[in-house]
This record gives sequence, C-alpha cells and structure tokens, in this order.
Amino acid sequence: MGIGEIAGGIVAKTWQPSRPLVAGTTALIAWIVPLLLLADLAPVGLIAGGAALAGGAHSLFGTLWETTLQSHIPHDSRSRVASYDQLGSLAFLQVGYVITGVAQAELGTSPTLMVGVGLILVATLVVAGVPSVRRLKPAPA
Repeated sequence: MGIGEIAGGIVAKTWQPSRPLVAGTTALIAWIVPLLLLADLAPVGLIAGGAALAGGAHSLFGTLWETTLQSHIPHDSRSRVASYDQLGSLAFLQVGYVITGVAQAELGTSPTLMVGVGLILVATLVVAGVPSVRRLKPAPA
C-alpha cells in the first residue's frame, strides 16, 4: 500500500483533471480490488498488488481533495472547514470497526468483505453523482 501511495502522489503531482472531485472520488473504487482478492483468498502477491492500487487511489484522492479545499475555500475559513472535514472523516471510524467485527463474527470474513465492496461502490457512486461534486472545476490559477 505504501508503494501505491508514493506512486499515487507522483501521479497527483502532475495530473490536473478537469473535474478533480469526480476523478478523486471515482479513483477510490480501487479499494474494492484488495477486498475482492482477500474475500477470494487470492495469493499474497495479488493481494499486495491490489493494496498498492488502493494506496495509489487513496493518495490521489487525498491530494485532489486537499487541493480542491485549499483552492475553493476562503483563507479565513479553511481551518474551520478542515476541522469539520476531519470530524466527518474520523468521527464514526470506531463505530465502523465495531460493526465490521460483529458482521465478521456473524457472517464470516468473505461475506463481510463483499458487503464492504458493495458499500464502497454505492458510497462512491452516490458522492460522484452529486451535482456540485460533478460540476466543480479547478479554481483558476
């Protein structure tokens, strides 16, 4: 995953998509790859490759997200917006861990991973489908 993060950072350094939030959000679909491979008990090398792909997508999304925030949010509001962003990103993480643990105990590992795949697909497509996300372009330089 770390190797993928580095590669994603290199791509993000030079790539300037016309719709950064759509590009970054849809890149996160790559997270289904390691989950599918884990659910299928694929060989470790394939799982590592899937994790690298997911890491690259994560780095790409993070760069596009932070760049978009910095270029579209007024300077005097950035710290407040960043605080809400972190709260929204991390507030329910532990709840998700508990739910995942219970699901794994009740359903088993592979079915729980497949539920994760479905959640990633639905959440990503819903966010990418929001008109303000689809229409947002990079701020003029």
